[in-house]
Amino acid sequence: MNRCLASVLTGWALLIGSSEVLAQKPAAAGSRAIIVFDASGSMYGEVPGGVKIDIAKKVVSDIVGSIDPAMELGLMAYGHRKKGD
Repeated sequence: MNRCLASVLTGWALLIGSSEVLAQKPAAAGSRAIIVFDASGSMYGEVPGGVKIDIAKKVVSDIVGSIDPAMELGLMAYGHRKKGD
């Protein structure tokens, strides 16, 4: 994962609970992680590289596509229920 994507992940899609996901190592038995995704209106702002929510979606997709299938992974989104929030 390049530094730009890592900084987006840190800023807008927080990964909590397991260093194996970031290191892309095989998951230890019982490994768990949760991705907390900010889908609020502020994510539609632009930063160098594009629209924040599009960048965050790409980062989450890359993570999900690269983790060990044995890992338990959860996803929680917030800020997505009301237009304009």
